[in-house]
Amino acid sequence: MSVLVVACLFIAASVWQIAAAVFYERPARAAPRTAEEIASETACTARLRTLEAALDRGAEQAERATVTQPKPDESRARAAFDAALAPEWNDSASAEQLCAATPRSRDAWAALLRLRRGLEGIARKDAHEIGPLRRDFETRLP
Repeated sequence: MSVLVVACLFIAASVWQIAAAVFYERPARAAPRTAEEIASETACTARLRTLEAALDRGAEQAERATVTQPKPDESRARAAFDAALAPEWNDSASAEQLCAATPRSRDAWAALLRLRRGLEGIARKDAHEIGPLRRDFETRLP
């Protein structure tokens, strides 16, 4: 009997909390962004787009290095990836500083760094996996 009473009280409390959240409490509104924040985010976005384009170029170069080389390896793919990032990534510290003004910009910068690490990992993985397959193919050629 006591378990039933506790269960009923729990259900009633849960219904009250849900109703209060839906009908009575208004969500907090975000503070309006200033013109300075908007300008800073626009500049950050433009800079991050150029860095992203360099990452795409680096991924293509790393793939080309693993496919066209007779003996692809991770170091060659990584070197091709890093070389293709220049000149955009040579001054990545200024991009980081530019994107440090707002939380959204900092999140975008962090996401770009995660993308870079992911593309570097794919280049190493492809070289690691494609290398033995290419050597196997080369040894089986008549």
